[in-house]
This record gives sequence, structure tokens and C-alpha cells, in this order.
Amino acid sequence: TELICNDGPEYQRKTGIRFNGTGEMNGGIVSGFREAGITVAKTANFVLNGGMICNNVGNDVNYGSGIAAGGITEIHGGSICNNGIGIYNSSSVNIYDGDIYGNRIGIFHNNKDGVANIMYAPVTTISGGSFYGNPEAALWNRTRGTFVIQGGEISGEIVHQATARTVRAASEQRPIIYNENGTIIMNDGTI
Repeated sequence: TELICNDGPEYQRKTGIRFNGTGEMNGGIVSGFREAGITVAKTANFVLNGGMICNNVGNDVNYGSGIAAGGITEIHGGSICNNGIGIYNSSSVNIYDGDIYGNRIGIFHNNKDGVANIMYAPVTTISGGSFYGNPEAALWNRTRGTFVIQGGEISGEIVHQATARTVRAASEQRPIIYNENGTIIMNDGTI
């Protein structure tokens, strides 16, 4: 089963699937959406057991995300790949297995609703799975956010970026975990 948006730049759907109750994905592909492949509302629960959520890239202003997690989200398998942001978390995410790779940012903790001026305290617990090839950061934690790492493998890569001070491209090591005054607790796992 595939839910793919291949429309041109003049017309493109914002979100693939929005869950307001309970949702589960066991296989298939959700791809090509501007803001999110899967949106999990504040009161919703979503479980990813298998399949791919990929190529939801947005634009230079809005990266687009594989999963916009406003409610409770669990990852037990599958792949979240080649999105602007793999998981955009404003609530609670638990990762037990699966692969998060090739996104600009693996998981981003959103701490504020700029429209309603509501503050969030997102929590992501990583018990397993693999994070790799997310060049801007595997995990990006904002103020009030918490990452609990108790398993899994998190790795980074060197990014080639042109700088204003030089004409040639310079190799720059970006952080694997970027923490902006949030909390990171590591009990196990590999970085």
C-alpha cells in the first residue's frame, strides 16, 4: 500500500494522514507531502510497526517532517527517511526499533507554538533503533525538551559546507546531538 503525493509545485498536499484518535502503520509507504507524512494530533496515539515514511521535505523555510508528533507516538519498526525532519516532536515519542536516516534532522524537539504562544515540554525515549546520516543533527533538543537514551545506536557524519570565509568547501563536523538548554539522560546505547 502506498500513499504518495507526486503533484507538481503548483499543488501539493500538506499532510498525508492525520490521526485524531488511534492509528497504526504496519507496512506501505507515505511519501511526498509538504508539511508531514503523518500528523499525530494532541489527543491521538500512533504506532509505527513497519513500512516507510519518506521524502516529505517541505522547503527552505519549513523542512517538512516524516511524523509531526503532537500526541503519543511509538516506533517499533519501519523506516523514517529522507525527510526534512524525521520526527518533529511536541509531545511524547518512544522508540524501540526501526531506522531514522537521511533526514536533515533525525528528531527535533519543538518547544513552542508560535501562533498560540503555548510552551511544550517534549520527551523522547530511545530504547533501540538506529539513527544515521542525519547531517544537521541526529537529535536536536530545545529548551524544556528531554531525550532519554537507554539503547539504540546514534551516529553522525561529516557535512561539506561552503563558508563565507573561504571559496572552497570546508568539511565541518556538526554535532550528533544538539542541545539548547534541554535535558539529556543517557543510561545505555551507543553514540
